Amino acid sequence: MIAGHRSLLIAALDITNRLARQRELAESEARLRVAVDATGLAMWSWDLDSDELTWSPRMYELYGRSEPVRTAEYIREVVHPDDREQVQREIDESMVRGEIRGSAHRILRPDGTMRWVMSLGSFVRDEAGTAKKVVGGTFDITPQRTLEEQLRQAQKMEAVGHPAGARALASAHAGVASAAARRRPASG
Repeated sequence: MIAGHRSLLIAALDITNRLARQRELAESEARLRVAVDATGLAMWSWDLDSDELTWSPRMYELYGRSEPVRTAEYIREVVHPDDREQVQREIDESMVRGEIRGSAHRILRPDGTMRWVMSLGSFVRDEAGTAKKVVGGTFDITPQRTLEEQLRQAQKMEAVGHPAGARALASAHAGVASAAARRRPASG
């Protein structure tokens, strides 16, 4: 009651824009899921203040680990010894450049197997422009590197006239074509 009179207060809030943004976000997330699934991309984020990493399930699978590995440990324990200097240099350059465009490097999994990976990422900045986080993804490029090495070996064999050179070269070319066909999206 207001001043002895019965009152009714009605409030309304137009949430049309908020609902539209939610729909756009849901569509964007769906597109991202399709892209991640189609490419086998392993997603991660790196909090620069705490040095904490968050990994997608695919990252754990790719690295054969049950816990994310911090940057210093990654270089010391995961990166192949011959690639450590290159990876450290790339991380340092990325911090200056503001984006991660890592080249291929080898990792050693706990089971002793080696994989070739390549990572890409972007910095997330606060209102002042300070880098706070890096979000990115890692591709397992081992199959491509294996085919490239087979092709190099076949070309060497053919160049020296080794009888199996032509067959090895044809087989390597067929492997490259097959890998390319598997990566190509279906038309229609």
